[in-house]
Amino acid sequence: MTDVRVSARRFRLLRRLDESPLTVVWGPAGYGKTELVESWLAHRADIAARRIAAPGPATGPDAYWAAVASASASAGVADAMVVLDLPEKGLLTNIGVRLRDLQVRYPTCRFVLTTRDGSVFDDRFPSSGVSVVMPAELEYTLDEVAELLADRHPSSRRAARDVWLMTGGHPALVALAENVLRVYGKDLELERERACLAVEVQVDRYVDTNLLEPLPPSLRAAARTVAAVRRVTETVVTMLRVDDAEKTIAALECAGLLYRMPPSPESYHVFPAAIRRSLRRGAMRVGTQPPPEVSVALARWYEAVGDPVEALRHATEGQDWDLVVEVLAAHWVEITATRFGVLFRALCGLPEHVLRSRPAMLYARELAVRISSDLRPLPRSLPEVISPDSDIDGQDSFDLALAPGVLRSILMRWIGVYDEAVRDHAELVDLATRIESEAADQGMRPDLAPVWTHLGLTSEYRGDHQRAADLFERAVTVCPRGAGDFAARQAAGQLALQQAVLGEGRRAQRWIEQESTFSSVAGWLGTTIELPAITARVIVALDRLDVAAAEHVLTTLPELTGNIENWAFVVYARAQYELMRGRPEAGLDRVQRHRAEFGKWLGPAAFARPLLDAAEMDLNTALGAGSDVLERAELVSGPLHPLVRLSTARAALLTGNTSTAAKHATALTRRRGIYTRVRLEAFLIESMVSLGAGERDAARVAWNRAVALSEDTGLARPFTTVPAEMRSALSEFGLPPADVGAQGWAPYPPPAPAVRLTERELAVLHGLVRGDPVVDIAKSLFVSPNTIKTQLQGLYRKLGVHSRGDAVREARRRALV
Repeated sequence: MTDVRVSARRFRLLRRLDESPLTVVWGPAGYGKTELVESWLAHRADIAARRIAAPGPATGPDAYWAAVASASASAGVADAMVVLDLPEKGLLTNIGVRLRDLQVRYPTCRFVLTTRDGSVFDDRFPSSGVSVVMPAELEYTLDEVAELLADRHPSSRRAARDVWLMTGGHPALVALAENVLRVYGKDLELERERACLAVEVQVDRYVDTNLLEPLPPSLRAAARTVAAVRRVTETVVTMLRVDDAEKTIAALECAGLLYRMPPSPESYHVFPAAIRRSLRRGAMRVGTQPPPEVSVALARWYEAVGDPVEALRHATEGQDWDLVVEVLAAHWVEITATRFGVLFRALCGLPEHVLRSRPAMLYARELAVRISSDLRPLPRSLPEVISPDSDIDGQDSFDLALAPGVLRSILMRWIGVYDEAVRDHAELVDLATRIESEAADQGMRPDLAPVWTHLGLTSEYRGDHQRAADLFERAVTVCPRGAGDFAARQAAGQLALQQAVLGEGRRAQRWIEQESTFSSVAGWLGTTIELPAITARVIVALDRLDVAAAEHVLTTLPELTGNIENWAFVVYARAQYELMRGRPEAGLDRVQRHRAEFGKWLGPAAFARPLLDAAEMDLNTALGAGSDVLERAELVSGPLHPLVRLSTARAALLTGNTSTAAKHATALTRRRGIYTRVRLEAFLIESMVSLGAGERDAARVAWNRAVALSEDTGLARPFTTVPAEMRSALSEFGLPPADVGAQGWAPYPPPAPAVRLTERELAVLHGLVRGDPVVDIAKSLFVSPNTIKTQLQGLYRKLGVHSRGDAVREARRRALV
């Protein structure tokens, strides 16, 4: 039994009982039906309730309904309620007729039924005025589990997710898991593995003691056998060689092991997820797994009825590898999107002789292994992509060259070798284009959206934004709506994210809107598909200075795991949010923490590296460590990435090194094809440097170009980097976005004044740079050593340093020598 207080917290369910004069609360044993009703009545003290308890075996239908009529008559006042427990099938005969009669006789009386029996859907109720609370609604959501754990003992979102996944939201099991975790208290995170194992043990004990033990041995064995399938029908149970399928299913439903789904288009039963997993574990312990020939028969039956996931699952269990390959080839898009675990087990089960003749399957297996674990190295020899000039066409081209080529690219990308990942892109694009063209000539439209999307992702993560954009657009425009929608949706979201990061806010918004036109994605890929557009929404909202909207969207972002390739974009978006909120310490901690966690994707060719380098530099500049930022930039070998150069220019400006700031900003504004965000912010830096130097014409030109870019893109946030006084002075040349100064945003400290040295101070500084002692500098300037010492103190004060070596380093950063 679940705790009444647990049910009372779930107000979304309590509201359901207020909807109709007749409510059916339907679910298996342990789903908290009775507790839900009691919780609701406790909240509704204005309702006079009469409870009709579940009848004993000797009570017949007529006697039971006579008791219901008597209770209805005695409760026949305004806001009266009759609660019926109906666990037995025989009592549901003519239930619709009986209830209509009672409602006519007692119109002010409301009725609530709790039942385990899914046959309540057999047209037994009136067509209107009935509300049915389904079993899935009685299950706890992840948020409800998190709220429950957070309220009762210190916990984390990860612990809540563990409980939710292990229990499937089953109310009795959630309450059981909460009691188990309570023992660990503050040590829960440290003892996470042991706590999860303890919960699993208690779940198995609950199933064995509460659900199986009351059953006769034959039914216990049948329950473990039937748990081999997800959708339980009489046909499937008969194929499992269980006697009297109809009676067995009814008994398992009554015991709380199964519940019946509404017809869609036909009725079937399912196990609560955690119950089925427990039964499967029990079946493995006692050896009641279906024999291979039964698994193969089930696989072919599921394939025939159009359920490729279950077909693949049973084909793998039956080791029918030809059928495994057949199902994968025909339904790989759907299976990949929805049931990665089934796909992974099938690929890992394929024998080597099957893989040798199918390079696409080999790559798919290696990719699946890499996604699941970073511990397994790549095989020593990987097949090469067949040249598109080879004499292959149609499906052969896909199987022999395109699919292995794309999977090889994904595999290289997954281990962070981006240059190798894009090695064959030109050939793969040419081959995919040929396949599309040949198919069009035959009146067909192959679903190559996943191909274009994956090639685009590899280019994007390498920083080749234009090629990536072209490939993503092909994925969106050529995708036929159907099973492959998820790839096109991801491509649209990735385009939105790309444009948002580069500073094209209006283009990003259009792709966000395009992404929302595709259907939602269930299964393990849901987070991967939806994450780019969610992240883009955060950045676009920040760029519009709608920080509240960005904060709301951030609440929908999942915790980062090792399988999220867009991690760097998510970290960047969160860093920008913390910067705008005036919390650079929090942003810096997040960037450094995730850089360490996702180091495999920070290779020399990865776009994530400069993206996060720039974010980290900006956060340090906001913390007043601009000199450290400049020192770090000096250590970079080779040309600076535009994002890093912009952050260097900003740090130079804010530390008073205007000449270095101008040098870097000018290098950016004069470079063709530079990112819009970088170009706009570089113009702003140029305008501030020119204004400080009294060059009003140059300041006006740079400022107006920045304003024009802002008007074209909707990019307002960069103007918050301009101090209020300078923004006011520069606004004489052209008005910035209207709401820039409304909230007083100031993510960075005001610029330090530029260092202006006298001729004598410059001469002393040059002596320091040469390494001359004080006596030699004094002789060269025809003054006493004490005079030089006094001038050194003034020089140190202007440079903000305390030693000779620091003075030389700071002078070089500021380009004073």
